[in-house]
Amino acid sequence: HHNRASTRQKHPYQHGYRAKNNAFRTIMSYNCPNEGGCRRILRFSTPNEQYNSRGQNYTLGSNRENNARQISEAAWIVSQYRGTVATTTATPTEVPSQAPFSWKKAVASVRLWWR
Repeated sequence: HHNRASTRQKHPYQHGYRAKNNAFRTIMSYNCPNEGGCRRILRFSTPNEQYNSRGQNYTLGSNRENNARQISEAAWIVSQYRGTVATTTATPTEVPSQAPFSWKKAVASVRLWWR
């Protein structure tokens, strides 16, 4: 996300990824400059994953294109936006094993699923 030429960011790696041959772009990337743009894939940029497009493997980012890292680093802060409602009889509960997400404070990556 963010146009590198027009913004100053706290973290230089919070950009989407566009394949060099304009084959596709990740979720947070601006569209490709070619006529008609390029296909958006439902992945966040990260140098830690590969994507196959038309028989060619691509790394989905670099040290300057890593939205997954930014999401991981911000996850703890965002998780604290809502306070818990406490009552005198409140007891801690565990997240069910079938929950649509899981959280660990120290994570190497974050995977998001929508249902």
